[in-house]
Amino acid sequence: MFASCNDEAGHHVLWVVKSGEVNLSVIPKDLTPSAFQEKTTQMQIPFRVANKKQHMSLCMQKAVELHNGSIIKQSIIDKAKHFLVEYEIKTRNGVWLVTCDLDNGNITKEQQSN
Repeated sequence: MFASCNDEAGHHVLWVVKSGEVNLSVIPKDLTPSAFQEKTTQMQIPFRVANKKQHMSLCMQKAVELHNGSIIKQSIIDKAKHFLVEYEIKTRNGVWLVTCDLDNGNITKEQQSN
């Protein structure tokens, strides 16, 4: 199901119809995810899927270049309009949290964790 998706078409939502059928749909660019959910009356159990997977490796590369160490945790953060990826990187000087925007591959935040 996922292999047939066009990542460039936009964000996708995996959802279950009340009858149990599973669907994978592109969220139209003129709708927010919540508006799409409201419009799709048969939708039950929605899961949004990031569309910019090509920036995942770029984000990882940039995060490790900023703070040379080992990635100990990776989390995908679902924002209303886009997805972020957050890395916890263990370095000689402690643990760093680095956030990257999956829409463009840019680092948006970095902070040292306690």
